[in-house]
Amino acid sequence: MKESELQISNALSKDFELLFGNKINFYNSIVYYDDPNFRQGATAIILYATILNDKDPKITFECLIDFNKILVKTNKESESGEIAKRIKKACNIEGLAEFNEFSTIYK
Repeated sequence: MKESELQISNALSKDFELLFGNKINFYNSIVYYDDPNFRQGATAIILYATILNDKDPKITFECLIDFNKILVKTNKESESGEIAKRIKKACNIEGLAEFNEFSTIYK
């Protein structure tokens, strides 16, 4: 699972830089496997990141393996930042945006 996490974080890092023009730094992660308390028992890797050389905004990536989705959100404290504004603009009612939508929204 650690190898999968590394592959996903490397791909997300490259995509994020292409879409937003900033590098990110992953600082923590959580893996959910067969946990009925998390999204109907979905297998997921949650990655926590910040913009390189900046502690805000904090960005969370929910990689839902079973659903083939990557969801992204940002913390409330960072609403004034440009990246946070772009992410919040694409969020649904849960405060999550599908990461693949940014490739069409922000080209």
